[in-house]
Amino acid sequence: MRRLAALMPALMPALALSGCLSAGALENVTQPPKDTPLVTGSVRVIENGSELKWPAGYLAGSQFWLLIMAKDASAAVSYRLGPEAEFYWSLAPGEYHVLGFVKRELAKETSGRLWAAFTVPAGAGTGAVYIGDLRIRLSSSSVDAEVGDNMDSSSTALTEKYPGMGTPKWSLMKMIADQGSYSDIVEGCGGWGIDCNQNFRGVTPLSPIDDGAPSAQVASLSPTLQWAPSKGDGAIRYDVVVFEEIAFTYALGAFSSKLPGPAVAYLQNLWAAQYTVPGPLKPGAHYNWGVRLRRGNIVTAWSRYKKTDFLSAGPSGPWFQFQAPDAE
Repeated sequence: MRRLAALMPALMPALALSGCLSAGALENVTQPPKDTPLVTGSVRVIENGSELKWPAGYLAGSQFWLLIMAKDASAAVSYRLGPEAEFYWSLAPGEYHVLGFVKRELAKETSGRLWAAFTVPAGAGTGAVYIGDLRIRLSSSSVDAEVGDNMDSSSTALTEKYPGMGTPKWSLMKMIADQGSYSDIVEGCGGWGIDCNQNFRGVTPLSPIDDGAPSAQVASLSPTLQWAPSKGDGAIRYDVVVFEEIAFTYALGAFSSKLPGPAVAYLQNLWAAQYTVPGPLKPGAHYNWGVRLRRGNIVTAWSRYKKTDFLSAGPSGPWFQFQAPDAE
């Protein structure tokens, strides 16, 4: 974990998200905003079939943050869930993404990418906008999310909290589907001709290699990614994906982290164990990438690093990483 000071320059564009932000945090408003729409909905987290509840303060051991970013932003802001599932945000009209989440229990952090999109309409004025009820389901091996439409009950709750607010406009959040097509996802460390070792869950990246650094530097804005090929049968092909990396802070700036953001490149059914990323990428930006193996419509999970930090939790470790050059 890096401290907030090192990331503040990168976070400044994200602070323009709302009139109710502090230390990169999105907060519920106590009064209807005077110059922006009031965005409402709810977030519920289900783990092993039970809905989790969250405390009002920071002193309790278990906390959960949702990560929000404006479209094309380079950083996200965090919204901490409290005792009530409903949220009331002051957001300027525009397009937004739900990047993912962070769950923290004392020193143990779990994070995951969700990637949903919602729009605050330009014609909303200072009225309310309903974006849906987000349900996040966690297990030891997966993360899943869906958006429900319960506008009637949300409108009732809104009227009780802010009498005279009126019926909100409907602008439902949408989950963005995973890249590519497939019928099933299976574990890739058996029967696929790859040597899963103590460092990697799946294929072994050959270039770029980070050698323990936070992100390997590449020389081109259209780099070629390479990985150790499968020794399996001739029916095996490769899918590859590249995400722009998004930084964020949470817990009032006490912690910083990063997650894969928008996908900038994807190709499936490759024969060769290499892929040249269409350029140009953003100079100096950080990227995450991964490879999965494919037999027809059956694919493996994305190849990643194995977890090496005992304080981290979740189904897998970090994605492969690289940093684009400042210029070519």
